Amino acid sequence: MPESEEMKAIKAQIEETKGKLLTLGDEIVTAVKSKEDAPFNESLPVPPRKSASIKVQRKLNGHFGKVYCVQWMTAEGHTNKMVSNAQDGQLVTWNAVSGLKLEIKSLKSAFGMMCATTPDGSTLVSGGLDNTISVYAAGGNPDKPLELIEHEGYISYGRFNSAGKLLTCSGDKTSILWDLTAGKMEMQFLGHKSNVSSLEMCPGSPSEFCTGSADGTAKIFDVKAGPGYVMSFLYPPNSSGQKDVNKAAWCPDGNGVLCVGEDGRCRLYDKRCGGQISFCEKTTTSAGQTCSFSASGRLIFAGYESGAMNVYETNQSGGPTFSQLAKLHESNVQDSELSPCGCALATASWDQTAKIVA
Repeated sequence: MPESEEMKAIKAQIEETKGKLLTLGDEIVTAVKSKEDAPFNESLPVPPRKSASIKVQRKLNGHFGKVYCVQWMTAEGHTNKMVSNAQDGQLVTWNAVSGLKLEIKSLKSAFGMMCATTPDGSTLVSGGLDNTISVYAAGGNPDKPLELIEHEGYISYGRFNSAGKLLTCSGDKTSILWDLTAGKMEMQFLGHKSNVSSLEMCPGSPSEFCTGSADGTAKIFDVKAGPGYVMSFLYPPNSSGQKDVNKAAWCPDGNGVLCVGEDGRCRLYDKRCGGQISFCEKTTTSAGQTCSFSASGRLIFAGYESGAMNVYETNQSGGPTFSQLAKLHESNVQDSELSPCGCALATASWDQTAKIVA
């Protein structure tokens, strides 16, 4: 039976409607995509920048062993001073501008690994392979420092919090909060399964600190929350083969934790989402030993076993790009810290020197 004109008209109308629906679907998809958030590194147009021009400004000679640690003083009138500890039995206070030594303290142990200072340098702390923390206070007997003996392993790192209390970490898998007035342990922090290699106080949150460990994790602790950690990050994430975290450092805003370790990559984690949000491409076969942010967070400084330091630009479209100080040191870059003004970086190395780069 031949198809009626009315039926043909209805079929034509159906096909036309189908075409309109397909077009409408494409328009909806386009509209939704236009409202989506862009990837982090493409969210804003970033004008091209010249690579960071950074070079060595001062070379601090005077140690006769591997330099393991450096720290700046932060109080007004003292921001050009820093301390260093090395495996030569000397805790040295420097004028970083002139490159001259201001004070030398002879230590009982020649195997120093950490140093810490109060903002004005009135109290200096050292520790190392003797498992003992030595505290040199203003007005105290320099030959008889206060000795804190609670850790059962080497003292790897230490820092004062804004309340003037000392935090240290150790090869015994723990960190300890000390009451220096009473000369005793106030709280012990647990959770790592291997050596704790670094510790850093959180900017803007005096009760929080982060640690890096040879168990392949970085952890956030809060003094207010007690001895257990409040957050843990795997390095690298989503992997059963974790690598040592040699240094964990805070982002300047206090929300991110930057880690560098045995796989040579810098990885950035965010405590608000509890996971990794970015990483820097691997540019060396050497293990990463230390990392620091610039004051704005734009630059990442990473030191390596080879003696090189990479400087990563974090706000470049397409991901972090880098420039390299190929031979900043002749051996392992063990530690680094940004100056209080944000205009210089101090580094410590096994080549028996500390350097100021800017």
